[in-house]
Amino acid sequence: ATQNINENYSDLEITLHLDCQSGYNLYIGERTHTINIDGTDYIVTSSSISTSGGSSITLGSISKRIYHNNDGTLDVWLSSYCDLKARIRGNYVSGFSGGSDTISLDKIPRMSTVSDNMIGSRYLNTPHTIHIDKQLSGNVTHTVWYVIRGDKGSSGWYYIAQNTSNLDLTFVPTDKHVDLQPNSSTIFMDIGIKTFKDGVQIGETTYNSGWYMKVPDEYSPTIDSIDILDVNPKSKVLGVYVQNHSKLKVNTKTTSKEGATIKNISVT
Repeated sequence: ATQNINENYSDLEITLHLDCQSGYNLYIGERTHTINIDGTDYIVTSSSISTSGGSSITLGSISKRIYHNNDGTLDVWLSSYCDLKARIRGNYVSGFSGGSDTISLDKIPRMSTVSDNMIGSRYLNTPHTIHIDKQLSGNVTHTVWYVIRGDKGSSGWYYIAQNTSNLDLTFVPTDKHVDLQPNSSTIFMDIGIKTFKDGVQIGETTYNSGWYMKVPDEYSPTIDSIDILDVNPKSKVLGVYVQNHSKLKVNTKTTSKEGATIKNISVT
């Protein structure tokens, strides 16, 4: 089959063969045979046949244009019937079925996809550029969006562009949802894209998921103050550290940010 990407169809050429085993003499005139495509019969006419067997005879062929589903897929049911009306080794054979089968045609690429290459630092709240790999020509537009997600859920969708014909899109991924992945320097981003031709959506939404994005340093928890106290009342009044006598206690004040906390402080 040959395919037309823009018009979403395949041109099929189906040829009917008759395989004659050696010693099977066959002498018949013109015959009409049937090829069925998805429930519709098509006639193939063969010329006179004269053979003593041991050969493959081409009975004829048909060409048929069939349109794929909107997402580019298509399964086709095929069957055939060979009309003989002949005596073979003394037995009259009116004809026989060539069998039937469902075949899956190669999927026609239809929907655009987001490239695996992204330009940018991967830090949230900084500019990034993505590229759209387009399959169709003509009046093709896209609507593109992203979502931020982590262990605690996901954000709503943020539009990168709507009904755009541009293939390189620059956007600034939001940093408003870093609390979805607390105590982590990375978070995930998924990108979705819909393809339209002449205003009609083509196929399904495609996704490029699992982008690792970096959480800006400003969302790291901070230590605001450190106080060192001598809790031994005998040495405390001196206001200095007394070796082997002072008992020190360290108090810290910290600020958590967007769910990120300082889990442990070690003093050596």
